[in-house]
Amino acid sequence: MKHVLLLLLALAVPAHCAPVHVSLRARAQSGPAANGFLVLSQIADLSGGTKSERARLAFVPVGRIPLSGDTRLLTPGDVSLKLRQAGFHPERDIVLEGAKQVSIVSVDAAAPALLAQPASVPVSALARRESSEGGHNEATPPPAIIIHRSDSVAIVVQQGDLTITAKGTAREAGAVGQTIRVHRDGALSDLTATVLDAQTVQLDL
Repeated sequence: MKHVLLLLLALAVPAHCAPVHVSLRARAQSGPAANGFLVLSQIADLSGGTKSERARLAFVPVGRIPLSGDTRLLTPGDVSLKLRQAGFHPERDIVLEGAKQVSIVSVDAAAPALLAQPASVPVSALARRESSEGGHNEATPPPAIIIHRSDSVAIVVQQGDLTITAKGTAREAGAVGQTIRVHRDGALSDLTATVLDAQTVQLDL
């Protein structure tokens, strides 16, 4: 009889959900931002578990974004500590795998545009040449701002076939394709994301 009761109690306890697999990447890039933090989905691929668990893990802050041109290193121990601070139990809820060290490089998005401009031809010379050829040296109009500071936005994280969406607020104004700071509801720090449309931004991975 005792064995029967123990069996019934065991069946009554719900089975624990499969853990989420967090596979760390060896290298990650992120644009610099004031008071910006890296989140887990920027340095790792998430699989397994439930969609809600992956969504919660995706936005866990794992460290500050390095200064432009700098590199920061994160170890699995660093990530495990941040997960515990966020309320997760790495030994029970998560399988931490992948790279033994993540190298995070901060890339200034404006740098390629500056490098692309020919340094050997002064702007004044270009203007004179256009004038002599009958062309017009008209300034290119700035891109239209479609998201303004304090606007409500949907923050999207895309990893393969997995799409995670969270609600947030724009910290800066921006046009399509520009990188701005956003704040996820309930989070302690800001994130950097690219403007997709007037209501949506995509987290930079």
